[in-house]
Amino acid sequence: AGRRGGTMPAILSAANERAVELLLSKKIDFLDIPGTLEAVMDKAEKEGKVILSPSLDDIVDADKWAREAADAVTMERVAA
Repeated sequence: AGRRGGTMPAILSAANERAVELLLSKKIDFLDIPGTLEAVMDKAEKEGKVILSPSLDDIVDADKWAREAADAVTMERVAA
């Protein structure tokens, strides 16, 4: 995330915070966290959510998107 730059560090941080919340609410296991983060970052790349020179609004939007993406990834894994 750091090497990619732009909004990716914010995406990683927000997804990690949401993954920890999901862990604490017993919706995922500890070992599910890395896979969740990887899936969110991959989804960000595929959906064009990584902005290389972001404004503050872009970073806030990326944070919100990443939290929602972490929920979506978790729901997909639970349903599978």
